[in-house]
Amino acid sequence: MNKLLLTCTTFFIIASAIIAQNNQKNDTANYPYWIEMMQDETANFYDVQNAFNTYWEGKTPSKSSGWKIYKRWEYQMLFKIDEQGFRLSTKDIHNKVSAFQKKNRNTKSSANWLNLGPIDLPENTGTGQPNGMGRINAIAFHPDNEDIIFIGAPQGGLWKSTDGGQSWTVLTDSQPTLGVSSIIINQADPEIILIGSGDRDAGDSDGMGVFKSTDGGNTWQSSNDGMGNHTVGRMIQDPDNDQIILAATSGGIYKSTDLGDTWTSAQSGNFKDLLFKPNNSDVVYAITANNFYKSTNNGDSFVNSSSGLPGGSRGGIAVSPADPERVYVLLSSGSVFGSVSESTDAGENWTVKSTSPNIFDYSCDGGGTSGQGWYDMDIAIDPNNADFVFVGGVNTWVSTDAGSNWQIKSHWYGSCSVDAVHADMHVFEINPLNNRLYNGNDGGLYYTDNNGNDWTQISNGLAISQIYKIGSSATVRELVINGYQDNGTATFTSEGWKTVMGGDGMDCVIDWEDPNYSYGEYYYGNIDRIYNNANNQGSVVNGISEDGAWVTPFTLSHADANIMFVGMKGVWRSTNIKASSTSQIQWTQISDFNGSNCNLLVQSDANADILFVGKGGNLKLCINANAESPSWESIGGLPGNGDINSIATDPNNENRIFMARGNGIFYSDDLCESWTDISGNLPSIPMRSIVYYKNSVDGLYVGAQAGVYYKDPSLSDWVLFNDDLPLSSVVTELEIFYDGTSPSGDRLRASTYGRGLWETTMYQGVLSADFEGDQTTIPSGCTVQFTDLTTGVPQNWNWTFEGGTPASSTQQHPEVVYETNGTYNVSLEVTNDNGSDNISKENYITVDAGLVPEVHFMADKQYFCTDEEMLVHFMDESLHCPTAWLWSFSPNNVTYLDDTDEQSQNPVVEFTQNGSYHVTLEVSNSNGTSSHTAYQFIKTGGKVGLFMEDFEDGNALNRGWSIVNDDGGTTWEEGNAAGNGGEKAMLMNFRNYTNFGARDRLISPLIELDASLDGLLSFEHAYAKYYDAYTDSLIVYISTDCGESWNRLMQAGEDGNGSFATHERTTQGFIPSGPEDWCSAGFGPSCYDIDLSAYKGEEFVKIAFESYNMRGNGLYIDLVKVDYAEAIPENHAATASIIHLSPNPNHGEFEISFSQEMTNATLEVFNPLGQLVYMETLKSSNTQSSKKIHLKQYTTGVYMLKIKHKDGEIQKKFVVE
Repeated sequence: MNKLLLTCTTFFIIASAIIAQNNQKNDTANYPYWIEMMQDETANFYDVQNAFNTYWEGKTPSKSSGWKIYKRWEYQMLFKIDEQGFRLSTKDIHNKVSAFQKKNRNTKSSANWLNLGPIDLPENTGTGQPNGMGRINAIAFHPDNEDIIFIGAPQGGLWKSTDGGQSWTVLTDSQPTLGVSSIIINQADPEIILIGSGDRDAGDSDGMGVFKSTDGGNTWQSSNDGMGNHTVGRMIQDPDNDQIILAATSGGIYKSTDLGDTWTSAQSGNFKDLLFKPNNSDVVYAITANNFYKSTNNGDSFVNSSSGLPGGSRGGIAVSPADPERVYVLLSSGSVFGSVSESTDAGENWTVKSTSPNIFDYSCDGGGTSGQGWYDMDIAIDPNNADFVFVGGVNTWVSTDAGSNWQIKSHWYGSCSVDAVHADMHVFEINPLNNRLYNGNDGGLYYTDNNGNDWTQISNGLAISQIYKIGSSATVRELVINGYQDNGTATFTSEGWKTVMGGDGMDCVIDWEDPNYSYGEYYYGNIDRIYNNANNQGSVVNGISEDGAWVTPFTLSHADANIMFVGMKGVWRSTNIKASSTSQIQWTQISDFNGSNCNLLVQSDANADILFVGKGGNLKLCINANAESPSWESIGGLPGNGDINSIATDPNNENRIFMARGNGIFYSDDLCESWTDISGNLPSIPMRSIVYYKNSVDGLYVGAQAGVYYKDPSLSDWVLFNDDLPLSSVVTELEIFYDGTSPSGDRLRASTYGRGLWETTMYQGVLSADFEGDQTTIPSGCTVQFTDLTTGVPQNWNWTFEGGTPASSTQQHPEVVYETNGTYNVSLEVTNDNGSDNISKENYITVDAGLVPEVHFMADKQYFCTDEEMLVHFMDESLHCPTAWLWSFSPNNVTYLDDTDEQSQNPVVEFTQNGSYHVTLEVSNSNGTSSHTAYQFIKTGGKVGLFMEDFEDGNALNRGWSIVNDDGGTTWEEGNAAGNGGEKAMLMNFRNYTNFGARDRLISPLIELDASLDGLLSFEHAYAKYYDAYTDSLIVYISTDCGESWNRLMQAGEDGNGSFATHERTTQGFIPSGPEDWCSAGFGPSCYDIDLSAYKGEEFVKIAFESYNMRGNGLYIDLVKVDYAEAIPENHAATASIIHLSPNPNHGEFEISFSQEMTNATLEVFNPLGQLVYMETLKSSNTQSSKKIHLKQYTTGVYMLKIKHKDGEIQKKFVVE
């Protein structure tokens, strides 16, 4: 581009290098430092956020005050920060993804991504605003061919047209960053191209300096030696020496004398614009804030020449060869128009030409008070008439008298008797070959041949849309709705793209039941209903009394398309979202929380009653979302750090949850009670979207800040699933379209923030056939549910069932009935595009006509406080095809709820009186009946007998453990730990916890302490200090009233002499790896034993482990036990002489011998979790008699035998193997 003819640019003020924290509120309340800070890549995110909130406190933002620009920046930046608020740079992301590619270079993904666009400008269905494709930051021209044009997009890369803008080709999809804010086409050799990276105007992409191509844009190399990773807002080439390039960057002005290969710093500061004086390239002008700089030595050095210029907040400069001595400076004042000034002596002296009207405003006459001059403004001068000035803000204005008076020439929706041109002008450039003025704005590219009287848009082919969210139709393949930054909401249809809403488009949904209905959203949760992709029927959220986040989550219920859930600050539900008039739609708030905005709302694919709501890093769960008054649970102990970005669910199992949080992927198989980190080899970059593919075995797709990744059990770890998709595209959401005919028609869709919408066929992989049946030994007449477990992704199934009905099937998961006794084979053949595989399992199904049921059951809760509603959901897990169930309870003080009764398979039961209840389940099939009784299975009060918890199965929160996390920050979680006999422990990770002095409690289930024996609480801990002067602490409490009040049992912290720490101080992180890292093992104190004799006989005991944070290393708690072994030791002489248990160890069958009479004694057996699994009253027992016991259901571990008789109690431990 020839900057002698024109310069046009914008800039931001650089933030002060240091802002004193204690004065920041006063600074930021009266001046919008947040504008400068958000452009400073070193500024902490939370400092920027605080400055923004302080500035706007008590103020009402106007339409174009910069509020929206900040909010979109804030939304995107929340994905890219760590817990301390420091930003993850594009370079860091690129390096981590490159390392992933290098380690996995031999792994093939077979993706074939196709860009769906929008590629051509969508049809406008009547939004009242001009359509757009996306924002343009830079424009450049071929030196000899006026039809060859280049543009740069803030997150869409460099594009080239060879036919005057009628079609476009992208040149940078392989680049590590797609942000382009400046372009140089070498005047001597146009095959040499330089691009300045990053987003100059809004920070949508980070700068990585300059990139250079010597083959017309086919290949690129980093060319920032001496410059570094700055955002490059403007570059100019010396018209007399093509080797000399000057660059205005976020880190100052840099000069190259070798066509960009190396750079030297010429002036520090945050520059966005510079240009040569026409006819004298020794003179260079540049501007930062309202400081105008001038060089007289070809940019080797600069001096400040701002005297006489008024104050301003952002500026642009322009010159014209028609009058080389003349220089114009355009300044904003905050967000509104500040001034246009003129110098007639090459920038030595200045005259203010105008300060009004407000030509940055939305209005036709500039009479308003709006503007966003720090984001969109530019100035250009006619190369043949130095008095003719163009200025762009929201609209385009011209002056014919050197900036003294102004006339509007384009309007953002076509009012004022001028052409409609998309709002927000970022760059004006004049092609020196035809004097055509080109205008790059938030919607794309326009040009005028007659000084702005008429405008033509040439954006077709520019796939640079910045998509927030998408919604795929469940039934129509070519139907996807998209929400765009700056360019409304558009729908991809078989007839092409159609814009259905204006403004900024956010989340969106297509009705899965009736695809004629769709829903789009403006910011803060303003949702409209669209009919037939054309008719906007208006807002559906009238009646909701609060607003939501910048991108507010909402969803249609997959069970009833008339039901919509919206996550504002609370959660709202409508049951008539398709009412004939949107004014008739009614809403009910169904949450008991408000506060911060919801950023995530997901309905379980397996259970329409289950909702997940994310608020930053906090997760809330509802399991009765369709009830009149739903209840909510805050989920504690979440793994990872950062916001919860996405949740996917297994459509066949409501307990299986997959979560993308921060930079990690996590899995729960017990409805969020415990989690496993499955991030594996994924690069440590923001994971933004996760979807579960139901036509594979646990196939997971993850969309990240860079790339799409896939994993299933056939793969050892994650693979990059990105062929033909620009790797540095930010993937904002993934969705799957399921073809109703065959999985071969399934498609994965990905929305990107800068390169539009993409789709690909699914990952197929190499097939390895496998399957399972839900039962393999059955009575005759029983139905077996077969599940395909093939790894890879099959598209066709061919089953053969010997002895079954049907004898064959092509379904993926068939049901088969077996009527005749015998043993039968099952075989499966699967195929996809990569080939086929088969498996045959011989003698897999055994049909036994006389087989009776085997009884198993469980309950969602067993132990209750006195004033607690005793409501229990029972779940039958019996085997061998039961057909009838009969529940009974002793005592029978129960009421059946939810249309269940004693003959229901899974009854819901309310126990109407406090006490202990035995539960009996009798199960029948055609061959007979079986029953099982669980003694004291439901009770008021805690678990009796031995209490022991080792946290090994990761399911402690499902057994009654709970967490109190008042600040919603870091809290207790399951952590990896070794050295004390297991691999898991509960962890309080102080190191990642920035809230000094915060307290978090890990609380045990209810425990009932023995009335006649002295209990002893013991636990093991591991801890290492981080700071020499500070220590984290542990306080242990006991409650005897179900947690209503607490008494302190102990407190401990490290005093520097080994009083609490179990490992020497370290700043390298602490994870116990051996016995020496735990208490009583060489360093520091012995493990703690706490006498509970003062609480003997208490029925409603809870133990709390409270952490006190001083941001040290992690604290680990394990092997929590309440025992009575010290009260009556196993080898006590009285015990040894009274009873004998053998064999010990055993396999669940043993014999007890008595040396004295035990008439009317009670015999109880407790499993390793302290649960009563056997009870019997001994009616008569003479001396030397014995009793054989067979435990029908058991797990391995240490059991406790307790015998209560007239002279006291006897306890005996034994081991079941």
